Amino acid sequence: MKIVIFTLGSRGDVQPYVALAKAAILKGHRAVICTGKSFQALIEENGVEFEQATSDLMAMLETEEGKMIVTHPLRHPIKT
Repeated sequence: MKIVIFTLGSRGDVQPYVALAKAAILKGHRAVICTGKSFQALIEENGVEFEQATSDLMAMLETEEGKMIVTHPLRHPIKT
């Protein structure tokens, strides 16, 4: 069976899916994780296929606007 996992977020969002995909591969399945390019190395180093999503949350957070959202108390989703 081919399993495709789509996730956007931080490493904490992606890494559990890497573990899940590795377990599926050990059971004889084909697993692919589709997420931002920032996590390509992490995924491929663990023997899981990578497919690039058009959105990359981590790359967006590196922009000036992304940094402003994270540091500004009224724009930060959790601090608000």
